[in-house]
Amino acid sequence: MDAKPRPHRLIFKHVTTNNKIKVTLVESETNCEPVRQLLRTFVNWHFGRHVEDKALISEYFDKAAFEKEL
Repeated sequence: MDAKPRPHRLIFKHVTTNNKIKVTLVESETNCEPVRQLLRTFVNWHFGRHVEDKALISEYFDKAAFEKEL
């Protein structure tokens, strides 16, 4: 049985002027794209930072499954 997609509720945005995190309710699908990009950047950071664990990271963040979840 396929799980139903979860509704998008929040988007996190870093506000650089005061170094605080602003949490905003998502009002459209396009509001989710900055969060998706942040998560993709996080995974890419792991690959660069933990070169010796590429296989483990690849297993944990299966590219196709990760993109589907995003």
